[in-house]
Amino acid sequence: MTGRRREDTLVSSKARIDAGFLLRELQIGKTMKSEIRNKLKKTGWKVGTVTEFLGLTPDEAAYIELKLNLSHHLKEQRRARGLTQAMIATMIGSSQSRIAKAETNDPTVSIDLLVRALFASGLTQAGLADLIASHPNSIEPASV
Repeated sequence: MTGRRREDTLVSSKARIDAGFLLRELQIGKTMKSEIRNKLKKTGWKVGTVTEFLGLTPDEAAYIELKLNLSHHLKEQRRARGLTQAMIATMIGSSQSRIAKAETNDPTVSIDLLVRALFASGLTQAGLADLIASHPNSIEPASV
């Protein structure tokens, strides 16, 4: 992993935690104070990264971060252009609720839908390439 900050997140070995929630927490950069982390460790809690907790490969983590980045940018791009979710949905033959799910990184939303919605919101192919290449938390996929 290059250039990636190691974010700490609290997890319990018995907890059933939605991966999307954990990844959103990681993306927005919430970290745990060392004092709290140490107290929790003493009481039996496990502290680590989302990637470690979920046992993700570098490729899986990169894919998830890509989807998070595209979802986040879709919402920003749409708002900056003064478009509604319904307007984007009409442009791509989808529904407002699917666009809302795309903007919140719902796991049922495909990258295809995200990319089509981004293009409908005015993003160009070059802009998409720049967006992917410039993501600050990018994880390089494992070399083949």
